[in-house]
Amino acid sequence: WLKTVLFTNYSHHPPDVFAASAIRLRIMYLRLPWLLSMVFLQAHLLFIGHSISVKGGRQDEQTCAPLSNQELYSSVKVSIGDPAQTFDLVADTGSDSCIVKDCTCNQCPAEWGGCFNGRKSSKSFKLPMFLVKEAETDTPREAPASMVMSFGSGDISTQVASDQVQLGAVQAYMENGLLLMVDHGINLKGHFEGILGLGRPVVKTEKTESESHDGKPKIKVPSFLETAGVRRFSMCFNHNADGTLGLKTVPRENLLTSTGKVHWSLNFHGLSIGELKVDLCSSSKCSVIPDSGTTLFSGPEAQIASIYEALCLSWQRCRQTHTKLRAEMQRLSEEGVEVEGTSERKVGLLESNPDEFLDIVSNLAARSGEGVAFAAEGPGWTSQATGFDTAKLARDASQNLHGATQSSESDSEGPGSFELPPALTLQLLLEHCEQWIEKVDINKEMPALSFYVSGANGNKQEVKISPYNYVLSKRMDVEVPSIRNVFGFKLNTKHLERKKICTMAFTPTDYSTITDGQIWIMGTPLFYEYTAHYDRGSGSEDQVAMAFTRQDQEECGQCKGMKIVRSQSLIAEAAEGGAEGGRAKIGMASLNVLSHQPIVRNLTGLKFI
Repeated sequence: WLKTVLFTNYSHHPPDVFAASAIRLRIMYLRLPWLLSMVFLQAHLLFIGHSISVKGGRQDEQTCAPLSNQELYSSVKVSIGDPAQTFDLVADTGSDSCIVKDCTCNQCPAEWGGCFNGRKSSKSFKLPMFLVKEAETDTPREAPASMVMSFGSGDISTQVASDQVQLGAVQAYMENGLLLMVDHGINLKGHFEGILGLGRPVVKTEKTESESHDGKPKIKVPSFLETAGVRRFSMCFNHNADGTLGLKTVPRENLLTSTGKVHWSLNFHGLSIGELKVDLCSSSKCSVIPDSGTTLFSGPEAQIASIYEALCLSWQRCRQTHTKLRAEMQRLSEEGVEVEGTSERKVGLLESNPDEFLDIVSNLAARSGEGVAFAAEGPGWTSQATGFDTAKLARDASQNLHGATQSSESDSEGPGSFELPPALTLQLLLEHCEQWIEKVDINKEMPALSFYVSGANGNKQEVKISPYNYVLSKRMDVEVPSIRNVFGFKLNTKHLERKKICTMAFTPTDYSTITDGQIWIMGTPLFYEYTAHYDRGSGSEDQVAMAFTRQDQEECGQCKGMKIVRSQSLIAEAAEGGAEGGRAKIGMASLNVLSHQPIVRNLTGLKFI
């Protein structure tokens, strides 16, 4: 079996979701994939390759490898062949195959990085040849085992090979387990040399390994962890510094057994924002996939809209800005002016200049904290204005959230009415964060997001994500209006300025199955907040499990000499800027950076068992 790997196709993205001039409620709608599909590599094979042999040290010796922070994902150095060639492969818990770009791939762009030349240089390389029956003539011919993988942005072709693979101190000979990318039809920008799959193991069933469902022979492509005999591993990321991939780690307590049979997945029971519970999954089943290969959190668009709305109503600065913005829009509406994009209905005779409206938003954002004292209710987890009744806020916000539809419908009956969702105010406020964030510790001002998950064994956990990790910073080109004097005439013009904005680390996706319900994916923000521990088990479904340990309880640390050293000073030393603890406490420097289009997964067509 193999996993299909899917990458973001930049050419198919809708208009930039970060554009500050957009007024509609815009939750990032990136549909293009990054990874995942489980398929059988089936060929009419008359010969199966050699058995697998494992080379390495003690099976119980804990070791590690550094995870290089690539912003969108983290990569790990993997050595392949003899003599070894080293590649930066994406460390991905959503797939289970070891894939490397082959030097015979003439279509692979040079910007992707190096290529594997094992056919000519590796003494341990083998390209097994098989007798494959031609579909047209039914005549067998000798050829490599090949696999065409379908991507959201195109296809790639791979050949199944064998060679030595080493990750840190762990080494294995991948018999029929190394996939060579020999051709592609995908549109991918940036560095990409391949993938190291760390996905969930498929527990063997009573059906024999040598036959497929139709009784024809097949070839099984093993994962690196399976071949190397690695049962347990861990992953965590550091802000502006390398993270850590732990191998052959110690057993953990309070494990959550995987609810999915194909992916590392758990039951998802909903979310709370501070003291406000957001009703997401009470009427239907939801599942969540912790995925190191996805940049953002993704889930159903309507549910993300509910989260944004509740977040704005729970955050004093946003709630204050929303009140003032509604008042300003009411004034414009009474003058017969409508700001395009705030309502589906034209209610005035004139349309306002969008640039003027953005000036209003910018000015309100700059003054959004005036007269308000922000204080943390605990160690940077929830926010509360001094003297503010949070219980009342929860009740009012809940009524506002669930009554928004009825009130907006009734408000839009007469002239001069308009709609302004709090979710839109949240996004506008974040897009103009450069106006107010310089001296702000958002971990103390904004509330945490608590995800409630459970395993198949009934164990439950509250997974808290702080504002440091669910808000991202981004630089982008913004059109700025100006007036130029040309031959005595004043002309309205625009020019591009490079500005800093903030954005939520969420993107809408619509994946659901009969057995698992709505599917959520928890991407890289999870691994900045927690060390994720994985147990692949030893052949039993009830042993395949996960555990999450907060990094303020157990530091992610650094991999030094193939040993995990959990020292915050090492992280601070490695982090850019040398901030205490590796992260600044105020301003945009406290946020993770999104400099490219994020990587998301496309789970369409997957069957969750």
